[in-house]
Amino acid sequence: MPRQSCELPSGYVPITQVLAGPDKVPSSIAGFVTDVMEPTVTRTGDYMITISLCDVDYNQNSGSWAGAKARLFRKFLSALPKPNLGDIIFIKNIGKVIFGGNTMLSGSRTEFVLFNRDHIPDLAFSSQFEAGKNNIQSTYSHPSLAPSFDEQYYAMTMKSEYGEQVLQYTDLTQRPQPSIPMTRPELVNSGEVRTGGYPRTAPVATRQYSTTASRPSADKFGLIQDIQVAKFYDMVVEVVKIFPVKFADYVEVYVTDYTSNRELYDYPTPEEMKGNGRDGDTFNYMDNSKRDWPGPWGQMVLALEIRYPHMGYIQQHVNERDFIELKNVRIKMSRSSRLEGNLWPDKLWPDKVLVDKALLERRDRYWAGRKTIDEARPQQADKANGKKKNKAKKKAQERATAEQMAEGISEITGIECNKHVRSSNPGIPLSTIANLVAFRGTFKVEGEEEELPFVNQKRRCQVRVVDFYPPQLEDFAAPAQKLSDGTNVSEDGMDIDPSDWEWNFFLLVEDSVRLKTTAKDRTGQQTWLHVSNMDAQYLLDLDACDLRQDDRRLNDLRRKTDIIWGNLAELKTTAEAMPDFSEGEKDYWAGMLSNLPFDCCIQEHGQQLDDDDAAGGDDNDGWIRLFSLFETKVL
Repeated sequence: MPRQSCELPSGYVPITQVLAGPDKVPSSIAGFVTDVMEPTVTRTGDYMITISLCDVDYNQNSGSWAGAKARLFRKFLSALPKPNLGDIIFIKNIGKVIFGGNTMLSGSRTEFVLFNRDHIPDLAFSSQFEAGKNNIQSTYSHPSLAPSFDEQYYAMTMKSEYGEQVLQYTDLTQRPQPSIPMTRPELVNSGEVRTGGYPRTAPVATRQYSTTASRPSADKFGLIQDIQVAKFYDMVVEVVKIFPVKFADYVEVYVTDYTSNRELYDYPTPEEMKGNGRDGDTFNYMDNSKRDWPGPWGQMVLALEIRYPHMGYIQQHVNERDFIELKNVRIKMSRSSRLEGNLWPDKLWPDKVLVDKALLERRDRYWAGRKTIDEARPQQADKANGKKKNKAKKKAQERATAEQMAEGISEITGIECNKHVRSSNPGIPLSTIANLVAFRGTFKVEGEEEELPFVNQKRRCQVRVVDFYPPQLEDFAAPAQKLSDGTNVSEDGMDIDPSDWEWNFFLLVEDSVRLKTTAKDRTGQQTWLHVSNMDAQYLLDLDACDLRQDDRRLNDLRRKTDIIWGNLAELKTTAEAMPDFSEGEKDYWAGMLSNLPFDCCIQEHGQQLDDDDAAGGDDNDGWIRLFSLFETKVL
């Protein structure tokens, strides 16, 4: 089913439903934080924080974003959530209580997930998070509560639909406003100024040079390397680029103070650009030595949105490579999850420009280093040799990555994992399917070593799903197996109702890194994993049922499996519809798969065959070796 805007994720209920229900019934709720009180210490020594929480249903019923009071408790102050007004919070195990004659929400074992409003991206980027490539930055009370895509989607839609309304209610827009940036000359404002307002006439500036220089106030002055989201700073910077934005009421100004911050965009150096080739020119056939970006490169440049009235002043008086002083720069997270800043309208224009000597020294050191690099580079590089080096480097990286996988190293450079699938025991190093299948135990019989039919080994592997069975999702669940006496039994041995169903399916997985030398025969790098009923419940967080009769559960299953294997189902359907399709052509799918690999837990076990099938076992004792998935979960 398509997701509805601002629809609560599965398992969450409206706040009004909790308030209207019985006391102390644990529930899961979500909404905007519209009020925050300082943490206090209770009589038992625990720490408590009180917030106001409001969702769409509560707002529509009350006509206000005031919300309901909610209290969260922790043994330690550091374990409490640290919400700001306008943040979105998810709370589990919280219920209605009556305290002092007032109705509120509380619970002694509450869990939470908190999204800072400045970290929530625009709804247009939701597809990146659904694919598992990114997760919205958040804080949560336990690692198992890492937010699912449904929770992230709810946060994005809530901010998109109602974020501005909540900001207006909480008076966030009444914060101290930033002021006008200034250049070297001192600006003397001779326009008439109303108390607390803007000049009635355009200011007339007379240019002078300041005879003294002082730093901005020490408590607010900050370097780019120190800036943080949702804070205000005074800064002294150099203008790198000025870009007018078409059909917008602001200009984009890129500034630097020659300090680095890992949360900024990473501008590649000319050497890196030359190595990578121009966009659309992978093999570097065209000369790419000339670039529009003037530097500095790396993560030293902060993007700013400059609005009226500062925009006009910037356009008239500020040039690239000018030094400017910025007052009250508000730092926020951009749509691409990078730090950026704004300058909003201010009531008074400052009258002085300050140039920090430390900035000039950092600038000189940076460009001196760049000059050394440029002089060391040959004027005419041999492009043919460069291509060979790049190709050899790429092959070496592939070999190194594959060797790391073979050795069981957990941190593998260059492998991007699906963040929406997680396994237990993350501290255990990764192994490979090839090593898993190749490992066989031995025992001595009359002095001679015999190979064991199976070994009860457990490993963590990084895999990609390349096939599944049964071919139809509707067959992933089947009626629970019946015993000879006609009763049903589940995996844990408990009797179950004859109408109950259980999960039972298989996934064909391969190592996330494939050695090209074995590309034609990868039987050692692939294996079928059985997913039993209990392990499937843990993996999918869904109970089995007759999927041919329950469309909603089937859609939930399809959404979960799409996270695991991407477009595999579509490729499989298309391939099997071809008239000349054969089982030997399964690798046709692997070259077109868009799914990301994920870490999972795999265990080996043996199954004794019936007498009729014993000849097909892995050894003369009639045992077959099986592998199964366990303790792996789709978030």
